[in-house]
Amino acid sequence: MKAKLSRNVAKAVLQKEGRIFGATYVKKNGETTKINGRFGVHKFLRGGKASSPNVWTVWDNNRKRYTALIPENIQTIRYGGYEYEMK
Repeated sequence: MKAKLSRNVAKAVLQKEGRIFGATYVKKNGETTKINGRFGVHKFLRGGKASSPNVWTVWDNNRKRYTALIPENIQTIRYGGYEYEMK
């Protein structure tokens, strides 16, 4: 069984601790994909911190690039050995 977690709480915890997390989300074209990301990486970032306050900008470890996630499209987050379903 998956625990439910608020998107605001998830972002606050993951940003504060800067830990690596996994996420499953739906892209704009309807395709489901997975990322292995981390908040707080600024090495290759240009022009500011984020594109919009409504978008999470995270470093994707698998693709070695920044990825913008729309919080409403995130289905699950895996962090600390647990999987959380987003509500």
